[in-house]
Amino acid sequence: MLAIITLAALLVTIGMLFVTSPTSVGPGGVTLWFIGLLLSLTSVFMLIIRVRTKKYTAGVNDANQTGLIVQFRASAVLAGALVSLLALSSLRTLSMRDVLLIAGVTAVIELFFYTSDRKSA
Repeated sequence: MLAIITLAALLVTIGMLFVTSPTSVGPGGVTLWFIGLLLSLTSVFMLIIRVRTKKYTAGVNDANQTGLIVQFRASAVLAGALVSLLALSSLRTLSMRDVLLIAGVTAVIELFFYTSDRKSA
């Protein structure tokens, strides 16, 4: 099911890339394109993490809700970082300071959720 959703999201995002241009859709369309890219990348990373987790934990029952939430969170944070870097790059405002800031924010978010998961367990 996750593979079908991932494929559909990728097809929609790639289709929007070939059918439209930033000048024809305006700022609202570009924003929607980046949101679509965020959702597509989140589902791709979720699929990759899910397959990798199943490969290394073959004998363990990993169908619990907590594992899915952690995998979704990790994929959403990674996709958000990549899309924000791409958005800044497309506006031609990306600098090394921005890259370090986004990497630092991503690390702080992951560290926060990692420590909060450890406290609840």
